[in-house]
Amino acid sequence: MFRFRLSTLMLFVVIAALATPPIYRHFKEKQIELAPYSHVALTNQLSSNGPALILFHARWDIQSQRQITNSNSMWALMRDKSVLAMGADCTSTGSPGEKLMRQIGISTLPAFAVYMPNDPLNPVVFSDLATESTIRAALAQSSSSTKDRTKR
Repeated sequence: MFRFRLSTLMLFVVIAALATPPIYRHFKEKQIELAPYSHVALTNQLSSNGPALILFHARWDIQSQRQITNSNSMWALMRDKSVLAMGADCTSTGSPGEKLMRQIGISTLPAFAVYMPNDPLNPVVFSDLATESTIRAALAQSSSSTKDRTKR
């Protein structure tokens, strides 16, 4: 019986040792900080020709507040493109975040929208995880749709 307990303990030690590098890597990555959403901050960002990403979430849903992938490449993309990341709490009816969510047609949480300075009235909206590829696609889609409109 003692051997069984010792072998079980050894198994847990080995599993913990194998799990340590991925856990360490997660904490080593830079975290993308979300500023609280405000219409003034959004307007200022777009006025200074910078894109903005808004994550629409519920205050009680901690997982939805982490919908933006935290990786060094995602952090670098946000920095290089001067993207302002904001979190819009949509928990209470009538809050600024909830009003904006309804205005742009979002009906489920979590979701995010990318606003571009050249087309502030037509954000690119996603109802999925904000990964590096989806942010790149939103930035490209928004800039190409503006080019299409200016060609007409």
